[in-house]
Amino acid sequence: MSKFNTRPNYPLEVRERAVRMMLKQAKEHPSQWSNIASIVPKIGCTPQTPLDWVRRDQRDQGMRAGLTTGDASV
Repeated sequence: MSKFNTRPNYPLEVRERAVRMMLKQAKEHPSQWSNIASIVPKIGCTPQTPLDWVRRDQRDQGMRAGLTTGDASV
């Protein structure tokens, strides 16, 4: 394994659950970052990881500009 690819792969179920949790509790936090920071201990990852998941979900739903997951895999 390359030392540059040390990032763990999280199962799809974990990623989807994290996004659902963040969307559900978004109004309970003053910022998106504090919302993310509140679930990070439950997942065991860095805050950037679920932030990337949320952004990908937003692109896939057309709420954010950029390539969707389907377009990026082509």
